[in-house]
Amino acid sequence: MHRRFACKAAFFASVLILPAAALAAAPDLSAEIKALSSTDEARREQAVEAIVKLAHGPDAKDVVAALVKALDKTDSHARYEIARLLADFGKDAKSATLPLVAAEPSG
Repeated sequence: MHRRFACKAAFFASVLILPAAALAAAPDLSAEIKALSSTDEARREQAVEAIVKLAHGPDAKDVVAALVKALDKTDSHARYEIARLLADFGKDAKSATLPLVAAEPSG
């Protein structure tokens, strides 16, 4: 009887805890996004490589959302890099279309 209860408790704990752990596991890209504005080309390239590795992973949509959020908080060099990066995300970057157009300087 105790074994059955322990199995049920473990199952319910996994159902409740795993989704919360997945939400907490979203990548923090603040350092990489900041590095996209760097004057150091090697640092920018390292940031791009780190972000591209996430393009086809389970967090791709979260990464796209972070990149879109950064569009209006970065300089023109970083916006250019973000636009290039979003191309690597394919269909996951569809939500970035309007923000990209809005970030385009007019003139």
